[in-house]
Amino acid sequence: MIKKLMPLLLLFLFTLPLIQPILTAGFFRTDDGGFMITRLFAFHETLKTGQFPVRFLETINHGYGYPVLDFLYPLPFYIGELIHLAGFSFMDSIKLLFALSFLLSAFAMYRLVASKWGVKAGLVSAVLYTYAPYRVFDVYKRGSLGEALAFIFLPLIIYYLFRVREKHRGVDIALGAFFYAALITSHNVLAFIFTPLIVLFVLQPLTKKDRDVSGFVLEVVSLALGVGLTTFFWLPAFYDLQYTRAASVQIAEFKNYFLYPDNLNYLLGPALPFAVLAALLIAVKNHNRSLFILIALTILSLVPALPLFTPVWRYGFLPRLVQFPWRFLSVTVFLGSVLAGAVIKRWGKWPAVLLVMGIIIINGLQSYKIDKIFYPETYYTGKDDTTTVKNEYLSRWVKNEFLTLPPGKLTILSGMGTIVSDRQVIADTPLKLRINRIYFPGWQVLVDGAPVNIRYENEGFLDISIPVGEHEINARFRETPVRQLADLVSLLSLGGLLFFLLKAYNKKLAKDEQ
Repeated sequence: MIKKLMPLLLLFLFTLPLIQPILTAGFFRTDDGGFMITRLFAFHETLKTGQFPVRFLETINHGYGYPVLDFLYPLPFYIGELIHLAGFSFMDSIKLLFALSFLLSAFAMYRLVASKWGVKAGLVSAVLYTYAPYRVFDVYKRGSLGEALAFIFLPLIIYYLFRVREKHRGVDIALGAFFYAALITSHNVLAFIFTPLIVLFVLQPLTKKDRDVSGFVLEVVSLALGVGLTTFFWLPAFYDLQYTRAASVQIAEFKNYFLYPDNLNYLLGPALPFAVLAALLIAVKNHNRSLFILIALTILSLVPALPLFTPVWRYGFLPRLVQFPWRFLSVTVFLGSVLAGAVIKRWGKWPAVLLVMGIIIINGLQSYKIDKIFYPETYYTGKDDTTTVKNEYLSRWVKNEFLTLPPGKLTILSGMGTIVSDRQVIADTPLKLRINRIYFPGWQVLVDGAPVNIRYENEGFLDISIPVGEHEINARFRETPVRQLADLVSLLSLGGLLFFLLKAYNKKLAKDEQ
């Protein structure tokens, strides 16, 4: 047991210098990190209203609400909510998520590579995967929480698909599905980028003469279950885009985010190219076809991040979906880290292994600078921004994106009456009443318990008419028919996952009784 735990303890110690700035006082200044605290607070407040799955965050966008989690990676906030409920502040919950993204991704890569090539290879691959300059940049400069967590799951998906291929066990099918679902819901863009690599891995055995078709089918079943589990997220995300301004908004100028000579070392670093070169020498010497393929994929993964790929970016869908060409470095980091393990398997002695890891760690630590700020948590929870770059998920009926804080939840547009509370109105004459939420499909307004028509077409808010008298107003965000269908598919897929787990458990019981 101690022998098995020792590499994990070493990895923990190796990762400590990287996560130490996260765990100390203050919050590191990044492009998006502060918004993650704001979003988690809004998630918490929205969850208390009974909305589930959480899609429309009700406290952001100046109090008018914003359907950001209908479109962008919800998993970090469900995990963050659990951490918060365990007693941590919203700020500390986000900081812990960033720290865990480094630590758990190191463990995940170690598990994958060590299972194939041994402890030394696993350690080097894990350290490179964690300290790769792009990974450090992603957290300490961009503050991309979803991307940081996504790196945990790719090694685990490949690891369990390997086990499905080799053992045909139900528990591995279920775990492969679970981690693929986690990837999709942790960052949908990285899931899109990583999925072709996962598909190539699944198809690879079919190129062999002694191909195992049954193993291939089970791997497909595992991935299909993962897709099914996340239907509650991706199907509404695609369908509901028609109700937003996203199609008419350009998030970023992609030409500014290619790999150029001035940022190549900053984002790629020297370790990954050295791993490719060393692997190439081994592949040539040993005529290793699999290694040649891995090297080729690593190099090809860089191509979409280079300026020569500009025509594809200009005339394709990548600017709206991927936004930043350098995001393809995520694949390069994964493949390059695996290649480093392949090199260590053949050439690594312990002194050399420790030296290599030390160099990787020092280079990684030198690739970033921490800009700490010491604002109280209320600085973040009190923000009323949409938490996205261009307010791209505003309802297409909203005419003015530059909203100000509403005077209250309800506003009388015409007629005479008194607003008693957020839910009670006394109408002296027929009233036109505005509930200060932006309209998005799923909103339902009840007056004295009965649904009423919402007039949203003119300005994009929840405008209703009420008759004379004292009335109780209740606005609630619910699932549309499309979302209900998506939720049902996810529940059925969860049933399939539990079936494989139960089947594996019963098989183990029968084996123990023999």
